[in-house]
Amino acid sequence: MVSCDYDEFGRDEFSFGNRGVPNGADREGPVLSKLGSSSTAELHPKTGAHEAKPTAMPPTSVMTRLILIMVWRKLIRNPNTYSSLFGITWSLVSYKWGIQMPAIIAKSISILSDAGLGMAMFSLGLFMALQPKIIVCGNSIAAFSMAIRFVTGPAVMAAASIAVGLRGVLLHIGIVQVQ
Repeated sequence: MVSCDYDEFGRDEFSFGNRGVPNGADREGPVLSKLGSSSTAELHPKTGAHEAKPTAMPPTSVMTRLILIMVWRKLIRNPNTYSSLFGITWSLVSYKWGIQMPAIIAKSISILSDAGLGMAMFSLGLFMALQPKIIVCGNSIAAFSMAIRFVTGPAVMAAASIAVGLRGVLLHIGIVQVQ
């Protein structure tokens, strides 16, 4: 059997930390090691003779700036951002100069908006059907929230409507609109 030395094939860079680094240099940064009886690897940074201090958090202004940069990057990659800006721009232009949208574009947007509600309801139903429990919060909390929604809400609306002087059909419409 022919034995071959893997070092000559450039396999040296695939070390898992159990071999020394070339040129006798120490590794920088954290090193994974299994210590104790635990079967999970623990992260232990190499330190010299003294224990390293924990790193301090950056100032609030720096963290705020980093968060805002991340949010900005996400926003500029989102097509909804561009569509909203385009819609607002078109609305302002068409109002200012009285330009009408071409019929084919208006009808296409109408078809998409009509399909949007159905797709949203389908997606919501699919999400609920894939949950392990239909009523996640429990029966008592669900019954309480339904009582607030269907009893307390219309009662408050009826009282407020009567207080401002609504009577007859307008009172009934106000109560039904709450539900």
